[in-house]
Amino acid sequence: MELLIDTTTNITSLGISDNGIMKSEKIWVSERNQSVELMPNIIDLIKSVNLTLDDLNGIFVLKGPGGFTSVRIGVSVAKSLSFASDIPLVAIPSTLVEAYPYIDLESDNKILALIPVGRTRVYAAEYSSLSGFDDVSYKVFDFPSSLLDTDSKVIYCGEAVKLLVDQGILTSEHNVVISESPTRKLSVMAQLGYTRLIEGLTVDPISLEPIYLSSAQIESAEKNLIKNNNE
Repeated sequence: MELLIDTTTNITSLGISDNGIMKSEKIWVSERNQSVELMPNIIDLIKSVNLTLDDLNGIFVLKGPGGFTSVRIGVSVAKSLSFASDIPLVAIPSTLVEAYPYIDLESDNKILALIPVGRTRVYAAEYSSLSGFDDVSYKVFDFPSSLLDTDSKVIYCGEAVKLLVDQGILTSEHNVVISESPTRKLSVMAQLGYTRLIEGLTVDPISLEPIYLSSAQIESAEKNLIKNNNE
């Protein structure tokens, strides 16, 4: 059995899979309470399927990019559980889970996976059948000033798509995939995680670091931390 943790944004997803096949899940929208909510919900989910931590053969976590605090919370909990219980840990980019269902191995289409960060910033990663899933360059762009390619071979997907459509940045001229929330499907995460697990592509829980893209985002979080400590 495997435990799945996704805290990329405030849409928090937990799951239990068996050899990469989903068995149970719990999904909710967290309003600045992920650090308080995450561990109790993990315990409840494990108990709901009559398991204990000792029954887990792997922990799959999304390592970002995403919200600075939310990603850090999920990765920190996954690292702690992995280290304390000696459970193999697999870390997966959040953008890969967004893009993977739309990657056609027989096509040269480009998949642009979009993750929202706040109200005016998006993280993007480009995937295709011609590139390695882990050899990806990430981009940060702000809107509404950004112009996105209308090439029919570029497919836009991910949690930020609906936001960009509502803003008029993605239009009928763009090749857009709008899927139900959460756009990062736990079934996809389970499949990718289990493949990496059986291939031995696990990570050291001590050295694992989340994918952080924006220095400004980190500086803002540090300022908030200092402010909170002084209050």
